[in-house]
Amino acid sequence: MMMMTTTMILMMMMMVMMMMMMTMMMMMMMMMMMMMMPMMMKIMMKMMMMMVMMMMMMMVVVMMMMMMMMMMMMMMMMMMMMMVVVMMMMMMMMMMMMMMMMMMMMMKKKMMMMMMMMMMMMMMMMMVMVMVMVVVIITDI
Repeated sequence: MMMMTTTMILMMMMMVMMMMMMTMMMMMMMMMMMMMMPMMMKIMMKMMMMMVMMMMMMMVVVMMMMMMMMMMMMMMMMMMMMMVVVMMMMMMMMMMMMMMMMMMMMMKKKMMMMMMMMMMMMMMMMMVMVMVMVVVIITDI
């Protein structure tokens, strides 16, 4: 049971990480667009924004699912580790929300700084993810 749940969690984490990667790529692309073409820029930006927003929504949903699973596991066996992971999830979700806010702001006025900040956040989240995964694997073994 434990093994199965852990694998599932890992899978979900992988999914989230993939999504993050994609969002990052999109941001890079947006930057490129900004550099290159001024007239196409607005339309592209809008579209990209929408896509990134959708990505973030999806990520939040995945986080929710993971949290639910964690809760279930904690019901089965009271684990401090699980508590920590749930906390991490909460943190990440907060970050997501912050990023969404930033997105909204960007919609109004596009800024490189915003982009950079978001990139940084993404990186941080990735780090956290990796750490959590390692912890999960180690504890499982």
